[in-house]
Amino acid sequence: MNETKNYIDILVDSLEKKYNTLVKIEEIEKKQEDVLLGKKVSATEFNDLFDEKGKYIEKLEELDLGFEKLYERVKEELGDNKDTYKEEILAMQDLIRKISDLTVSLQARQNRNKEKYMAFFSNKKQEIKQFKMSSKTVSNYYKNMYNSHQEGSSYFLDKKK
Repeated sequence: MNETKNYIDILVDSLEKKYNTLVKIEEIEKKQEDVLLGKKVSATEFNDLFDEKGKYIEKLEELDLGFEKLYERVKEELGDNKDTYKEEILAMQDLIRKISDLTVSLQARQNRNKEKYMAFFSNKKQEIKQFKMSSKTVSNYYKNMYNSHQEGSSYFLDKKK
């Protein structure tokens, strides 16, 4: 019974860690949104935030895996003794509700950021394409001008004999 209580406390702690990790991911998403809304978007800063978010996502996966394994051990005990562990069950249900709400909010923010990110890079792609086209046009102009002025030909000589 005492061992089960410890496992349940660990489950609650795991859910709290998951919630706190999701809060940190949401903070990173807000920072990414700020970077995307800025006039000068720093790709380096955005990538750093992306890497940091990746670390938290890995932590979430570890927490989920540990939670599932631990829950399998105590699932029957929790089901059989609901009254004994009522407080812990309510705490877990509350945390799961908060985690679900935060997850939905986070997914919506990620989708908005993805759209902004795609629009930003689409604009950059257009700028690069425009620059290449302008550069090519200038290069062709100079090449044509150079080829039209070959030695021995002059605009001022009359070609009639």
